[in-house]
Amino acid sequence: MLEDALKNYKQTGKSGELIFVENTNYGRTVKVAALAQSMLSGLDFSSLSVVYQPKINSVNQVDSAEALLRWDNVNSAPLTLLDFIGVAESTGVIVDVGYFVLEQVCEMLKVIRQRVPDFHKKISVNLSIRQLADTKLVETFEAICKQHNVPTHQIIFEVTESVMAENINLLTSVIHALKTAGFGIAIDDFGTGQSNLSYLSQLPIDELKIDKSFIDKINSEDGDYPIVDMVISMAKALKLKVVAEGVETVTQATYLRSKACDLIQGYYFYKPLLLSDWLELNLQSVK
Repeated sequence: MLEDALKNYKQTGKSGELIFVENTNYGRTVKVAALAQSMLSGLDFSSLSVVYQPKINSVNQVDSAEALLRWDNVNSAPLTLLDFIGVAESTGVIVDVGYFVLEQVCEMLKVIRQRVPDFHKKISVNLSIRQLADTKLVETFEAICKQHNVPTHQIIFEVTESVMAENINLLTSVIHALKTAGFGIAIDDFGTGQSNLSYLSQLPIDELKIDKSFIDKINSEDGDYPIVDMVISMAKALKLKVVAEGVETVTQATYLRSKACDLIQGYYFYKPLLLSDWLELNLQSVK
């Protein structure tokens, strides 16, 4: 997602000046420029929110969830969340957006843990390459968790395979620092990048997420899907959890279950839930 968005934006110099390329729609370009300027002047966090998409285990229970950013673009149509993320990445504002997301997640966990002290479900949060370059990243993440009395082991940070492949030296040091602090690590969109597989056994990774493009190809319970099978087998061999994302049909879910996929995420079970619905889902048993 970030890679597609970044095709339209290019940063030059320390000032954060933006050059717009591959975009011949003048009206849209003006909107993007206005969004970039507003971000550099001060991001309106009231337009942002976080939703939660559950991950389901082998017995159809909610095991964990992924936190997903949402942007209210009512005043910025026709721009989308993809545009927002691309501009935020280019301007560097994505670093503060990432802190905002973790703040929201920790506040949510704090609310649930006040009602359910032993609440243990983990929440995944996406990391971008710009965030990985922030020297205060791990320190700030730890501080946010401490402020909300949330154990760091309840947070899993997801990094796309393409980011890992292109920035392995930077990523290695950050991943080890995050793991030392107690956070979990997942490799997202696995199977689409050019990563050196030897790093998988060397890095302290907890989860592999099979990219949706491979899940989309599953249209028969008796079909042959070697990449899906390979990722699941590799994860098992490395003692990692494997997550299938973008699961939309019973056929896909049944096939993945037959291959002992640990967790399933997608519209077949749940669309991303608003905070109120996620809280209701997790607190209904203690009413």
